[in-house]
Amino acid sequence: LELLGQIVAAGVPRPAAASVRFNSRGASWRMRAPLPEVGDFGTLDIYLGEWIAHPLTLVLKVDSVTPDGVVTAEALPPGDAVADLLERMAFRRHRRRVAGTRQPRRS
Repeated sequence: LELLGQIVAAGVPRPAAASVRFNSRGASWRMRAPLPEVGDFGTLDIYLGEWIAHPLTLVLKVDSVTPDGVVTAEALPPGDAVADLLERMAFRRHRRRVAGTRQPRRS
């Protein structure tokens, strides 16, 4: 499946990489003009990996927009199953970061 995903993804142009923080409750990212207005609804497509052919699509409502382009948005409830999977993914990523920053124990 990974190989098939790479083949499909190779034929589909992707947007430029950008930093985004997200979980099942919302997302935050930086963007250029035109900036959305507070209260706007929209979708955010997040490509989780080069080998995954389709993005994760979140439906969001914009909560705040700073003058320098940081957008914070609340996710509309994705359903229990999707929310659970997103929380698991976020937790695993967090645990990997914590494990990577720990100092080795002294003897």
